[in-house]
Amino acid sequence: MTLLQRTLSPLARACAVLALLLVSALALAQTVTYFDNDVSGTPVLATDASGANKPTFPKTSKEKDQFLGMEGKRVPDTAGTPGRDKVVWQPNSNTKITLEQHPYHPNAPDWHRGPHYHVDTPGKTHERFLPGNKIPGF
Repeated sequence: MTLLQRTLSPLARACAVLALLLVSALALAQTVTYFDNDVSGTPVLATDASGANKPTFPKTSKEKDQFLGMEGKRVPDTAGTPGRDKVVWQPNSNTKITLEQHPYHPNAPDWHRGPHYHVDTPGKTHERFLPGNKIPGF
């Protein structure tokens, strides 16, 4: 018989076991999010403890190519749109996703000057998202 078994009454041992089980159950009840990163360390996919995806808009077009499994169409900058870096994906006939930025618009809001997405779908035309925002429908 161990020292702990000799010093604790059966009731105290039962309470200790219940407390341990309660602490274990509380630890399991926490919300856990796992992030899958690309080689540069940028999160490209978030999943919960069950493995369900919680994808977010990636920071770069290359990451979006990987997420969609298709390469986006690069749209060349024009003289009036230097640094736009526009890329367009059409994963199906009803969906158009655009990644672009507008550094040449000094009076535009910060989110508009930096990289941002536009998603056009039937009934929800031109929704705007920033990298890191949750992708709708997931």
